[in-house]
Amino acid sequence: MQTNELRHRRLRSGLIALALALSALIFLIASPRMAFAADEESGAAVPGANGSYGTSSLFADEGAHEAAREHRRSSASGNAQLLGAILGEIAKSSDTVYEQQAEAAQEQREQQRLEEEARVAAEEAAREENVRASVADIALGLLGVPYVSGGTTPAGFDCSGLVRYCVLQACGWELPRTAAGQSAMGHSVSFSELQPGDLLFWGGAGGAWHVAISLGGDSYVHAPAPGQSVSVGTFQYFTPSFARRLSF
Repeated sequence: MQTNELRHRRLRSGLIALALALSALIFLIASPRMAFAADEESGAAVPGANGSYGTSSLFADEGAHEAAREHRRSSASGNAQLLGAILGEIAKSSDTVYEQQAEAAQEQREQQRLEEEARVAAEEAAREENVRASVADIALGLLGVPYVSGGTTPAGFDCSGLVRYCVLQACGWELPRTAAGQSAMGHSVSFSELQPGDLLFWGGAGGAWHVAISLGGDSYVHAPAPGQSVSVGTFQYFTPSFARRLSF
């Protein structure tokens, strides 16, 4: 914001300088005409000693006109030099104003581009967070479903079958069938950063033997073991080895 304000001030200063230079140019263009009119008015015939306009008065008159013409030539030469300098300053001012306008426009376009990128990134992050939250919500709706080895439907789940079913329902993604395969998906996330829908694993990365769906914090939903059902667990009683976050 400070940079934009500074550019605006520089632009205003450039426009003021350009206006002053143009005013000076107009004055210089008008000055020779004004000088010529003044010379004509002061260059009337000079009378002789006897009060008549004789030969001596003609020479005097011619001398006065010659002096006036020389004065005009000198003034015109000086004005031409000054005019050239002013025209040069006007050109510089015009270039400066144009450059400042182009620079300000470029900066505005860049700012708009960055704002648009930030807006799109924020919308995408919110969309993915909503999908993950849906995964957690779907898992909570399956509490009490019995554990079935190899189960992938609400008739019965094993741990990876539960995760695969919830993700498929939330966004149409088909995850690998096993906990080991699922542990290679997404990217690593720390336990302190867990969000609902993140995946928790037990064992090594790429070789996990159990998986659960985080509810955020230290709780999760999983299909524990034969003879049990889909339930909520906590880190206090069964702590995972690592966590991963899917990017939908």
